[in-house]
Amino acid sequence: MRRDNCHANHAGGMTEASQINALIAGHQSSTGAAVEVLVADRGYGTVDAFCDLVEQGIRPHMTRFLPSIHTSKGRFTQNQFRYDQSTDTYVCAAGESLHPRRVHKRRQMVDYVADPKTCEQCALRSQCTKSKLGRSVSRHMRQEAFNEAMLHSRTDEAWQDRRRRRYLMEGSFAQSANRHHFKKSRWRRLWRQQIQDLLIAAVQNALKVSATLGKAVAQSNPVGVVVDGGIGRRLLTALRMFLEPFETASPTLCRLVQRGAPTPSAFAH
Repeated sequence: MRRDNCHANHAGGMTEASQINALIAGHQSSTGAAVEVLVADRGYGTVDAFCDLVEQGIRPHMTRFLPSIHTSKGRFTQNQFRYDQSTDTYVCAAGESLHPRRVHKRRQMVDYVADPKTCEQCALRSQCTKSKLGRSVSRHMRQEAFNEAMLHSRTDEAWQDRRRRRYLMEGSFAQSANRHHFKKSRWRRLWRQQIQDLLIAAVQNALKVSATLGKAVAQSNPVGVVVDGGIGRRLLTALRMFLEPFETASPTLCRLVQRGAPTPSAFAH
């Protein structure tokens, strides 16, 4: 059985990464299954989010919100500095040590800086830094967890999950916005907007179920045999009857459901 995935999505007006724990809790509450993998777009990919997921035993299949390394053309990147855990120092390409100097508590980062005098006399200076204060690199306080998260996010499986998310979730959002006015609120107050969102979701689900049932009916009958719409058409009819009171508020939804569906009277008997 394929591992259970949580596909991240959030409401507007808040940062994506801040909603990850709530989304995971909601997913587990709805499905009764523990989340093993989280698939999300770049907006969720902060360093803290990556570290939190790894520490919870969840594999993050998302990309970073910001580039992993700030690079200057023709100069050494942080990947070319080796971290020595026993001495808590970085070693540069010339074999010199960079020691921890500055701590940024809010960003949870530590700056490692080389001796300016050493950098001034270094033969590799032109390939490393222009700073008069010496070369520096930054390390997150939870760098080990972040490194593990990066390994998960760069696997072929993670790439396939992100690709699958694009056409499954982004396609659904685009359909709801282009066909069902998902981005236009017809009622004031959040609880009324939630009604509209639930109606949109109901229409999309009904159309998917109808399409799936239609294919099943077509495959189970020989070519040339005419079959009734069956459960799929009855489902659309029931949904049409349910949406009639809302027609003045959201006529687009009702028109989409009514397309090709029988009249309510056909469902009465």
